[in-house]
Amino acid sequence: MQAYLEYEKPGEYGDEKRGQFAFDLKGQQGRSGPLADTQAALAEQVQALSPGDWVWLSWVHEYVHDGGSSFPERPVTAMQPISPEEGQALAAASKAA
Repeated sequence: MQAYLEYEKPGEYGDEKRGQFAFDLKGQQGRSGPLADTQAALAEQVQALSPGDWVWLSWVHEYVHDGGSSFPERPVTAMQPISPEEGQALAAASKAA
């Protein structure tokens, strides 16, 4: 991870900023709706990436309650390949804001 353009820690148990971000493309399988459709499109985009490629990511931090357990899920809602120059310009603009 190169830079956060926007960061918010949701509540006491929200995630701290990290140097890496991983997500499970298969985590939305079997679900329906816009998020599941987004995950299918993301899977295609990820397949086209090479090591070192830059991308702009957007994700949400949700608390899921399932069978008496509560845990976070971080589904990616958008991904766009960008050049290193675009990434550096976005990072510089977010720091200036």
